[in-house]
Amino acid sequence: MKKLLSAFIAGLLLLLVFSSYAVGMMADKNFEQWEKHDKTSTLVIDHAQFQDFIDRYVYRDPSGVNMVRYSAVTQEDKDKLKAYLTYLSKLPIAKYNQNEQLAYWTNLYNALTVQLILAYYPVKSIREINLNPNWIMRFIHPGPWEAPAIVIQETKLSLNDIEHRIVRPIWKNPLIHYGFNCAAYSCPNLQLTVFMGNNVYKQLEAGARSYINNARGVKIENNALIVSSIYEWYQSDFGDTEASVLLHLEKYAAPALRKQLGYFMMINKYEYDWTLNGN
Repeated sequence: MKKLLSAFIAGLLLLLVFSSYAVGMMADKNFEQWEKHDKTSTLVIDHAQFQDFIDRYVYRDPSGVNMVRYSAVTQEDKDKLKAYLTYLSKLPIAKYNQNEQLAYWTNLYNALTVQLILAYYPVKSIREINLNPNWIMRFIHPGPWEAPAIVIQETKLSLNDIEHRIVRPIWKNPLIHYGFNCAAYSCPNLQLTVFMGNNVYKQLEAGARSYINNARGVKIENNALIVSSIYEWYQSDFGDTEASVLLHLEKYAAPALRKQLGYFMMINKYEYDWTLNGN
């Protein structure tokens, strides 16, 4: 009985810590401000510096995964990446249309992630960069995603702020998951072409096809359907049921894989490889 009571108290304390942590993270940020946009705007954001970085250091390996040559990045190119992020941080983002904004947030997230890896390289996984502001949460959710990463319009934003508190709630589109790259092998590719507002949804759809038709997204082994943990973590974005996830996978699967998926009524296993997407 004492052990049960101790476990209950420990769980309650953990819940309180987590709740206060989450509230604290949200309290000083007005995420509604990021919904502002100008639907008539034709302004275009310049992502050429990030494209130049990608051209130099990102390549596709034989398995179809885009990898980054982190160890080869020169100090000059690190400085250029920093200059690109500084440029993005000073833009009046509300003056752009939503497609341009979506490309902005996606490129910003990816460039920040690359910069983060470069700052701590060599690491075997991004999860080794444990920067969670709450020391207790470091043991529960290791990684850098809640740490302040950049200041936009006088607001400190973390990687989680960008992905989960700005882009996912505003755009409400499952395709956005194929735009964000978390520097892990199992993550959707860091694309070889930067996202652009005039083409962003076609680029995201191409990312979906690339990921779903690669073994790290979907594979069938010994009559079992194994898919990326992304579809478990964010199932609500894909329709909130395994059935809706399967329909999503079928939509972007190549004909042979689509036929195989048609035989499955459920997902047998979820997997994710956090190994760094480069060397």
